[in-house]
Amino acid sequence: MEVRKILSTARTEYVKWITNPRMIILGVMLIFINDFAVSPLLKNAEDMNSPLNILEPFIAVANSQLLILIIPAVYLTLISDFPRTDGNTLFFLLRTGKLNWLLGQVLFVIMTIFTFVGVVFAGTVLPMLSQGFWADKWSITVTNYSVVFPEKAMSFGNQLITEKLYNQLPPFDAAIQSYLLMMCYLLILALLMLMFNCLKIKIMGLLSSGAVIAFGGALSVANVKAMWIFPMAHTIIYLHYTRFFREPVFAMWKSALYFIAVSLVLIVVSVISLEQTDFDSVQDID
Repeated sequence: MEVRKILSTARTEYVKWITNPRMIILGVMLIFINDFAVSPLLKNAEDMNSPLNILEPFIAVANSQLLILIIPAVYLTLISDFPRTDGNTLFFLLRTGKLNWLLGQVLFVIMTIFTFVGVVFAGTVLPMLSQGFWADKWSITVTNYSVVFPEKAMSFGNQLITEKLYNQLPPFDAAIQSYLLMMCYLLILALLMLMFNCLKIKIMGLLSSGAVIAFGGALSVANVKAMWIFPMAHTIIYLHYTRFFREPVFAMWKSALYFIAVSLVLIVVSVISLEQTDFDSVQDID
């Protein structure tokens, strides 16, 4: 295992990824997120004549059951060919070795996840800099909107950040946890694709990742215990809590342990399977 070769593999793959024309999809997603989540919150703030915390739009996006379906699906679209098996794959394997190549792929997806989630964060926070406030407290718009406008208590904008969230965590903690949990969720999906590639059934990687999103989303909406089998429930913070009681429904440390354990299992299976994988013949799938 050589760090230089791992970094070289990750850097090469990242340059190919970031310069791919399909990255325009990321811009389209940001426009959708703004219309879907940010605009309703801003409308509520206008009704209340009170500013939002600049972190609240991102927290709302990361805890929306609909957006937490769409965001991973967009990410899968952006890495749908991962790991790339084009004409350079055999060259890299000969120069780096299988293990360095695989670890380079893991580092590559971590870099893409940092970029992807970072863009989502920036796309929701930067527009708020001129019209929001920075403090570790929830805005009056989030906490008191249903009191001032009881007839709009069930409106979509008022349901983006629920009592299960603002009664249990301050905004800074909620934002940090939302960011990290979303990253962990996307990492699971990418590692699943890598594992199936090493098992020589690459198409199953994309299909199984899509199935994880779909089933996880359906069970989370139904709010049944089986939802904790899938990473989506662990990603949505408010599902861990009740409205008022401090005792969590599912402890956050258990979710952290879940992500660590699943990630390690997928990496170990990939490493073991890679030894049996024949890369003598590769095809460009782009």
